[in-house]
Amino acid sequence: MRRLDSTDVDAVRRPQLDAEGVVGDDRANGSAVPAAKIPGGSNTKRLLRGNDVRMVTGLGRSSIYAMIRAKTFPAPVSVGPRAVAWVEDEVQQWITDRIRERDRRTTARTTRAGTAEEPAHPSA
Repeated sequence: MRRLDSTDVDAVRRPQLDAEGVVGDDRANGSAVPAAKIPGGSNTKRLLRGNDVRMVTGLGRSSIYAMIRAKTFPAPVSVGPRAVAWVEDEVQQWITDRIRERDRRTTARTTRAGTAEEPAHPSA
């Protein structure tokens, strides 16, 4: 049996998210990694590993797991005996919810003031 060297490891490197958040393959041929097919359905789901979730959310590992315990972040799914991943749609929905929450707070502040928000330090 032949031993793996660094070129073999590069050839099987795991997929990364591109700028549009699509999982792609960074091998020379640039082929995309197919999404997992859900049995009995026509939709496809993608799973994100921990580093990808941290990159997309800007959160650290400890913060993610604390939020999972508090039931304020999507729980991961098991993908192996010692591996978990997050459903991409659930993470994206969490991000969308944070944006909506921010927008609601901004709208509520503007509505209470009766006009658009005034600057914190009015210029003299």
